[in-house]
Amino acid sequence: ADASLLAQAFNSLFANAVEAMPKGGDLSVETALSSDRKRVEVIVRDTGEGMTADQLKRAFVPFHTTKKGGMGIGLPLVRRVVERLGGVVNIESVPGAGTSVRLQMHARR
Repeated sequence: ADASLLAQAFNSLFANAVEAMPKGGDLSVETALSSDRKRVEVIVRDTGEGMTADQLKRAFVPFHTTKKGGMGIGLPLVRRVVERLGGVVNIESVPGAGTSVRLQMHARR
């Protein structure tokens, strides 16, 4: 995989998580390899503000943002990078309880 593209994607996810926790919180990263060793899963989870159903629907729309000064390119970039690697991105979020972003990609050797 392209290390610099993955770095950009993860930096975007980490920045979003930190910004969602202005009073502090927990940020965790989980990884797993599928039993057939063909897919890798990475889950970035925070205990921040979470997103509403409407925000979730628009999360991957380029240039849509709810952040003051935001550009709306972070999550669309994440999706594009992961899809380029043959993967998918899913977001689960509960307002006031945090967000989990699950990346599933083909493992490469």
